[in-house]
Amino acid sequence: MVDHALVELEHAGWDALSRGQEAVFYGEIMLDDGVMVFPIGILGKRDALNGLAGVNARAGAAGPPPRRA
Repeated sequence: MVDHALVELEHAGWDALSRGQEAVFYGEIMLDDGVMVFPIGILGKRDALNGLAGVNARAGAAGPPPRRA
């Protein structure tokens, strides 16, 4: 069973990334004690948001995965 709210949240995150708004988006929805998993390790909210800030300027966004009907 697919939780459509989680799928929509995932796509909203990709949309924010493609618009350069990833730090703002995750800053609003992420819990203060939340963590994110990156290739370099697991980061707390503050460090994760710092890492996300300007990600488009550094590498460009790959874009969201294709939506399934």
